[in-house]
Order: sequence, then C-alpha cells, then structure tokens
Amino acid sequence: MSNIKSHIRSLFILVVSVIIAIIAGGCQKNDEPEESDPFVRLRTDQTYYSKLLHRDMSYAVLLPSDYDSTNTSYPVVYLLHGYGDDETAWYTGGNIKFYVDKYSAEIRPMIYVMPEAFNTYYVNKYNGKYPMMDVLVDELVPAIDSIYRTKADKSHRAVMGYSMGGYGALILPAMNPDVFSVGVSLSMSFRTDQQYIAESQDAFNSQWASNFGGVGSTGESRLTEYFLQHSPFHFFNAASASQYKDLKMFFDCGDDEESLSKTNDSLHCLLRSVGINHQYRVRNGAHTWSYWYGALHEALVFIDDSMNGIDFPTEPEPATETPQILNSDFADTKIGNTGFEMNIMLPPGYDGSSDDYPVVYILNDTLSKGRNNCVLSLFSILHNAMISGDLARSIVIEMKAPLTGGESMLIAAISQVDASFRTLPLPGRRVLIADNNAGAIVSDLEESSALLFDSFFMFDAKNHGSDQKVYTPVFYYLDITDKGNNYASYYGLNLKLRAENIDSEYRVRHGSASYQSFINGVSSSVYYLNKRLKE
Repeated sequence: MSNIKSHIRSLFILVVSVIIAIIAGGCQKNDEPEESDPFVRLRTDQTYYSKLLHRDMSYAVLLPSDYDSTNTSYPVVYLLHGYGDDETAWYTGGNIKFYVDKYSAEIRPMIYVMPEAFNTYYVNKYNGKYPMMDVLVDELVPAIDSIYRTKADKSHRAVMGYSMGGYGALILPAMNPDVFSVGVSLSMSFRTDQQYIAESQDAFNSQWASNFGGVGSTGESRLTEYFLQHSPFHFFNAASASQYKDLKMFFDCGDDEESLSKTNDSLHCLLRSVGINHQYRVRNGAHTWSYWYGALHEALVFIDDSMNGIDFPTEPEPATETPQILNSDFADTKIGNTGFEMNIMLPPGYDGSSDDYPVVYILNDTLSKGRNNCVLSLFSILHNAMISGDLARSIVIEMKAPLTGGESMLIAAISQVDASFRTLPLPGRRVLIADNNAGAIVSDLEESSALLFDSFFMFDAKNHGSDQKVYTPVFYYLDITDKGNNYASYYGLNLKLRAENIDSEYRVRHGSASYQSFINGVSSSVYYLNKRLKE
C-alpha cells in the first residue's frame, strides 16, 4: 500500500513538473521579441478619410531613409500630379525616390507626400461641389501631421508640382500662406486671359469651365469672377509686392512647350514688373518627365534652402575659364583707317595648317571688370572649347560696343577679316554674338547685312521685342538671366520668332545682368555655337 502511495506521489510530482516546464517554456517564448515588419520608405495605397467629400482619398508617401531609426521630425514636401494623372505619377514616371537619394548629400531628409486630386486644378470647384483646396489644406495636411513625425508649421511645408500640379504649387501657397511657404512650379499649366478666351470650346468646357465656371461661354464672358480670383495674372497684379515677400517661388518651363511657354514667360514678366521676387528658368525641352528631371536638383536645393531660412544665391557659380589664355595669345588691330580696334584670336593650330575657318564675331558691351578682362574670359572659354573638341576651331573677333558707324563698321570688319585671314567667307560660316546694348546693332541690321550671318547669339541684348525685324534663314539664340535687364523685350521677340516659325532657342538662367552672366551665357551656349559653325 505504501508502495502504491509512493508511486502516486512520484507520478503527481512528475505531472506537476511537466506542467510547470510547459508554462515556463510558454512564458519564455512570449518574452522573446516578435519579428517586426521591414521598414518601407515608399508607402503606396495609403488613404485618409475626407469628411468634405464623404469618401476615402488616396495618397503615397516617401519617408526619409532614417525615419524608422530616429525620433526626428521632418519637413514635408507635397508633390502634385498633372491633369489626367494620379498619386502614383511622382513615384512611377517621376522616379522621385531615385532623385531624392541622388541629391541626398545636398538636401536634408524630408517627407514627400503625393496626394490624388483628380482634374481639379487644386482649387475648390466654382459651384462648391468639390472643394479640393479645402480637402488638401484642412484635411490632408492635418492627417499627415498626425500620422507622421512632421515639422508642422508653414516654414517647413513646400509644394512642388508639374503641369496642372505646377499651378497647384503656385495657388496653394499664394492663397494659404499660413500653411505653405514654398512653391515650385514645373511647366505650370494655366492661361493668360487672351489664351483662355482663345481656347477651343471642348477644351474650355472640360478642362477649365468645369473648375472655374462659364461652361459653354465664349469670348470675354469666359473670364468669370471666379477665374479672375484664381488667376495669378490678376491677384499678383492687384496686390502689393510686400504681400508676397515671404513666399518663395520657383518656376521652370521648357522653351519647346507650346502654349505654356507663353504662359510662364508672361507670368515671369508680370512678377518682374510688380517687384515680386521669384526664381525663373527656361531650358531646352518640352512637356516631359525628362525635362522635369533636369529641374529637380536646383528645385530641391531651393526648397531646402528656403526651409532653412537661407537666401537662394544671388548669382550662380562662375563658368570655368581655366586654363586662361594670355594677352599674347591674341592680337589687336584697327578696322581700316577708322582707329576702331578689334581683338583677334586665331584657332589652335592655325599657323601649322592650310585650312579655312569659320568666324565668330563678338560685339562686346562689357558691364564691368574692364574690357581686357572680359576679352580674356571670352577668348579662354572659346579657346578651351576648341581644344576639347566641343567647339569647331574658329577665328574669333571681338569688337567693343557701341560700334561707331554700327552696321557699316561691322561690314567693314568682315571684309577686312576675310581679306587678312583664311576664313570660310560664307554666311553659313559666320556667327554674331552680342550682349547688352550691343544688341541694338543686331536689331537694326538691314536684311542684306543680317544675311551675312548664319546665327545671332544674343545675351541680355537690347532688342525691339515683337517689333524687331527677323529673318527666316537666320538662327536666333536668346539668352538672359531671370534678373536681366531686357526681360520684357525678350518675351516679345521670343513670341515673334515662334509665331513666324524661325529656328531659335530661348534660355532664362539664374542671375543678374553682369559681366559674369555674359561669360556664363557664352559658356552654356557652346553646344549650339558648335552646331551652327559646323552646319
């Protein structure tokens, strides 16, 4: 009997021990950390609920690479899509993650939010039925601030968009300066009053009137009060510059755009005329992602500087002139018996060859630093481009403007150069460069003289705008900085060249009118100089 009790006791102890072991094992297992999901930076298919629209709204977000490993709060950039696109555009066609990472050494980490906005132009629809601006400002922004670690103030919020989104990137900060402080508009889609009136009826009804009112209207009746309230050509013009002094704006639009080239250039001229500060760029390109990719580096740096309270540089980096030639590398001579001097630089290898060469004529209206320094810089830029093979080896002639006798003196110089050097004495092998007031000589050339040249390269050069005489066989290269002197006449001349289908290129670069901007402009034009000299 005692043996039975002893066995029962042993069995009981064994069962209890097993149970304790199981419980302990279970507790130990529960104490082990569970595997967490891997950190995902690009989060697609996100939603927030809109009480204004009574529906879920989609967005995507790109987080900084260190978001999951720090407690840092970040600035926010809202990326706006174009007409017909959606919230996927910036991470598919726009490849935003690649470019953010590419420029990460120059811009601080930021959160990028990509909302859907349909074809609303980011405004509240005129009839109150689709208040998209209110949805973004009053619902999306607070939702993002509540979900993510953001720096939730206007100085750390920017908007960047392309096409329709470019207009959104202007209108949202302009009308909500307490929410957004920075706007970057790439190929902004909007219309001047004249363009709006001229729009086809179908395009007007579907793209514009559905948002701004006036369906079916024609002529000036299209300019509804609601449209005028949302037109930058009206609200910027009606306000004082001080009203927008804290708004940081950056515009970029390709010179091969159709109607939008006129729209953006016209807005730039308006902002210049009323003294509203902004950055403006025109480069070679059209309404494509490949063009907008080219804007992202400077645009992201602009956003970062603005959020850091850093003024964007007044001037760009100077063009590289090294190695710089010496005064002994070029010669000066007089034009006939006039006593008027021209500087001549022969191409590398001239003395050891029997070749004939094209000629680049420069009418130089130096703004500062003295003529000799300017000549050294100009000649060095062109000489180095010839050595590298980027520019056809050419004879370069520099003449100081104003040129006494103007057109007749220029013709005399051509005759003397052709008689004295081995030139290709053909219009197709002559290029004329002019800057500042020297542009007046080019603008006033008669056709017989103008056709002595293949091309006119004009750098912030005085001209007659839409009243200037232009000639079909001649190629025009118009280059000016966004703070340049002749912005209004450049706008008119560019429109005329486009209207008459004259071969041309148009550039607006960073900076002000200066000796250095002329040098930078010549440097950036080498590709087209080479193309014209070789054709």
